[in-house]
Formats: sequence, C-alpha cells, structure tokens
Amino acid sequence: MSRKLIQEIIAGLAVVAFGAVASQSTTAHAATLPDNLQGNWYGYLGNARHHHTKYYYVEQIALTDSGIDSDISSTKNADLSDLTSFITSEAKVTFSVKTKHNQTFYQARALGDQSNLGKFRLTSVKVKGVKTPALAWDQDGDTNYAFSKATKARSWDMMD
Repeated sequence: MSRKLIQEIIAGLAVVAFGAVASQSTTAHAATLPDNLQGNWYGYLGNARHHHTKYYYVEQIALTDSGIDSDISSTKNADLSDLTSFITSEAKVTFSVKTKHNQTFYQARALGDQSNLGKFRLTSVKVKGVKTPALAWDQDGDTNYAFSKATKARSWDMMD
C-alpha cells in the first residue's frame, strides 16, 4: 500500500473520529473540562505494511477548555516510539456536560456551526491486567479508548 494511500485513509479516519454523534442525556449545560481530562491522549489506530515494512499509526488528541487538536502519527517501531506526525487538525469547541445513568459525559460542539464532534468520558479499562485510566470516545454506538501515553492496547482497528 502506498504511503499516500495510507495518508488518505488515515485522513478520512480522522474525520470519522470527529464525526457527528447522536446524543441522549438527562442534563446539559456549558462546561469547562476538569483537569484530569485536559491534556494529551493517545489512541492506537492500527498498523499497515508498506514495501515489506510495518508501520504503526497513533492519533494524539489534545483536549483544552477551548479546543480539540488531533495529530496522526506513524512509526516503524512496535513500541510506538519515534512517532512522526503527518496529519494535524484543530477545532475550537464548546463543551456541555451531560449525565446519564450516573456517568458524566462531555459533549463537544464546533464553535462556529455547533456541529457535534462527539462525546467522551473518563473511565478505566484493563491493560495487560491492570486498570488504567482512559478517555472513552463514544461515536455511533462504538467506543474508542485513548490513554495518557501511546500504547497498542484497545486498538481502534482502523488500519488492520
């Protein structure tokens, strides 16, 4: 698979990652993100071969009170070190907090057109038998997990 084709596929996937989501909730109001959600989160997109070399793909999501930045990177290293960025995007957003079944979700909407960019929450999942904090990003009935450091746990299966 050519690198350009892989980049086009990943660019499309990045759009999907911030695509529209239908949201049902019991409460909603303007919110600022708590400190434990702000910062960098890493989601493992998967891997692909190019000229007999395996590449691993990671999306870094930077959350702040005013925006969501996305950076898609690749590496040849199975431990996800030496990531090289090749697609970036920025979205200025507003957040609303929603509570459903005693879980707090943060709904992100684009600042200009108020389009829905998804909802997320802080949770913990098992990674190699150990409970690890994770950002659960809910979209179209699917949940993808991002972690505070790049790891191949909970692949988003977008490249495999």
